[in-house]
Amino acid sequence: MSKLYKIDRIVDDRWAVWYQEINAKGKLGVYKIIDLYPGTRPAKFAFRWKVNGSKSQEQLDAQIIGNAIRNYYKSGGFRGTKAEQE
Repeated sequence: MSKLYKIDRIVDDRWAVWYQEINAKGKLGVYKIIDLYPGTRPAKFAFRWKVNGSKSQEQLDAQIIGNAIRNYYKSGGFRGTKAEQE
């Protein structure tokens, strides 16, 4: 059985967020974020990480998605939040 992305949520009637579970080196899954407006880049990806601080998993997920949307049009890779990059 192949792993497929499943719709997770719609943010601000503009962003479609899809999710696929993975299990590799602390990563829980990957979000695929698509801008629903025409003429935009195809997709942006952001990894979902295990929580390892005072936040809950839901707060961390919301922060990862928010950061990915905010940085959607910046070039280069995006790895979630600053804390996971260190």
